[in-house]
Amino acid sequence: MRRQLGYGGVTTFLEDYQAVETVLLVGAHTTFTHPVIWMQIRKRARKGEINLILADPRETDLIKNAGIHINVRPGMDILWIKALGKIILDNGWHNKEFCRRQTIGFEAICQSVENFSIDAACARAGVSREILEKTAELIHDKRTIFIWGMGLTQHAHGTDNVSALINLALLTGNVGRPGCGLAPLRGQNNVQGACDMGALPNQLPGHMPVADAEVRTHVGAIWNATVPAGYGLSAPEMVHDIASRKIRALYVIGENPVVSEPQSNFVKWMLQRLDLLIVQDIFPTDTMHYAHVVFPAAAVGEKDGTFTNAARRVQYSASGLPPPGEARPDWFIVQEMAKAMGQTWQYGSAEDIWEEIRQVAPEFNGVSYARLKDSPGLFWPCYDESHAGTPRLYEDGFAFQDRRARFIPVKTPETLMEATEEYPFVLITGRLLEHFNTGEMSRRAAKLNKLKPEALLDINPADAETAGLSDSTEVRLTSPYGTVRIKLRFSDSMQSGYLFAPIHYNRPNFNALMSAVPIDPHARMPALKVVPVRIEGLTD
Repeated sequence: MRRQLGYGGVTTFLEDYQAVETVLLVGAHTTFTHPVIWMQIRKRARKGEINLILADPRETDLIKNAGIHINVRPGMDILWIKALGKIILDNGWHNKEFCRRQTIGFEAICQSVENFSIDAACARAGVSREILEKTAELIHDKRTIFIWGMGLTQHAHGTDNVSALINLALLTGNVGRPGCGLAPLRGQNNVQGACDMGALPNQLPGHMPVADAEVRTHVGAIWNATVPAGYGLSAPEMVHDIASRKIRALYVIGENPVVSEPQSNFVKWMLQRLDLLIVQDIFPTDTMHYAHVVFPAAAVGEKDGTFTNAARRVQYSASGLPPPGEARPDWFIVQEMAKAMGQTWQYGSAEDIWEEIRQVAPEFNGVSYARLKDSPGLFWPCYDESHAGTPRLYEDGFAFQDRRARFIPVKTPETLMEATEEYPFVLITGRLLEHFNTGEMSRRAAKLNKLKPEALLDINPADAETAGLSDSTEVRLTSPYGTVRIKLRFSDSMQSGYLFAPIHYNRPNFNALMSAVPIDPHARMPALKVVPVRIEGLTD
């Protein structure tokens, strides 16, 4: 989104869901993962006020509210999205005025799909051309919001998937107007805030690129430091650099890589090779078992600070309880570490740090604690204290010098995650309503754990019958990268040839089945959503 529009953030806000006419929802089970935004959509879909188009390899409960279900094969989204774009172009249904006045690269997009076969793409993706033509009709001349989850992004070509969807929005002029836009659904609270603060290998706070020498000069002067020009590493790259001994110490804050990273058995092995592992968290995670040093951190409600939600709304969060025992706010622990290493940091509160953030990043300059405490939050960019914030992006042009968005042609990957003779099924991973991420918080909640006490593997009943497997049978699930044991559950929502498992459990941990390579060349994201597997009944 930053490459094509200017900012790496959602372009819409909740009021747009009252003006939207068509919603295209890709790779997300919003009933479970984002119920607040789903309620906005469901209410109008049930009344027949909007066209809901759902793209998902599973038949989830969302289908009963959808006018169209694009029943795509897992990991094949880029094929049908490009085919849909070509259908729109071939019919002349693109917004010609918008493309001419507000974008660059339109001719390049046209050339990139000139020899693209819609029928071949549909066949490989498992989608009928008729369904895509109906989808194109429901987007043509309709205010459309494009929403996607990690079913679209957590692939080795996830960036290209998103670029293809952005190209669709630009083709149809559905950015920067009421009832239109692009809305990525974040995987957890404050993911947007972490990115805003520079928790990315190639960016500084405020989404400013590390490669920009002027940006490094600006930030370095405020920090009284020389900012390195080189990029950092993604988490999977860090694990591999432990293997080569380029990394010998690791500081893990609020993360559980033993469960969340691909090839988790390899991750465990690598953590044991470190000379020093520091883990800072609120609970004893699986990763903490390998730590040499543990720092107990304060939880939400035990510290002041801000959260930024998926809509770019910065909100103030106050402490209501003192941290237990030796637990301290994360910023305090990091500052004490810096002092022990010879630095002279003297922040007295989270607000002191926020004041520096306002100085570093222009997008947050107008977001003061005084304003946050007196409001339900402010949408960045917010450039000064008289600025109301920006709930909807790009109404006055895109965030580039020429004010135009960028079309980026994308190629179909040469290798996609598909079943083979040795691994005849494709496993899809996803989320449950009752649990959250690696489950370290939600599995400690007795009521939630009672509702979903264990992981189950969903399988089409016909596939189970063919394999001679019964409901609730324990099976061995094997990928090219690992093996786990799990109980089966028959589910009519599964297409034949596909399996589904939740990500929230450490036993079994399905990321043991996932590969750390290849990774997305842009986002450095591994393929965490799909992997070919085989399934076998257990005799022991």
